[in-house]
Amino acid sequence: MNIKKSLITIVSAILMTAVMHAQEASQGLTAEQQLAQRKAELDAREKALNKREQTLAEKERATASSTRRSREKAGAKAKQQQAKAQSEEEQAKAAAAEKNCTNHSGNV
Repeated sequence: MNIKKSLITIVSAILMTAVMHAQEASQGLTAEQQLAQRKAELDAREKALNKREQTLAEKERATASSTRRSREKAGAKAKQQQAKAQSEEEQAKAAAAEKNCTNHSGNV
């Protein structure tokens, strides 16, 4: 009877050891799956961040380009206004000179 109990105890211990090894292997696989899933999530986040950075860089370039064009337009407008003012000044001088000529010829 002691031999049967010993054999049952040994077989039970072997079965328990086998079950524990199977569980450890299963847990190891689960841990690997979790790591793979986390890596996939991190890769997706990195990809999204890279896309956001690219979008922001494009917006910054567009803003810089727009600002440069605005400055160029402002400079052209200032030159145009300066030319117009100069033209009006020259017209005023010409009108004054013509008036002076008309006054002098009337006096003669």
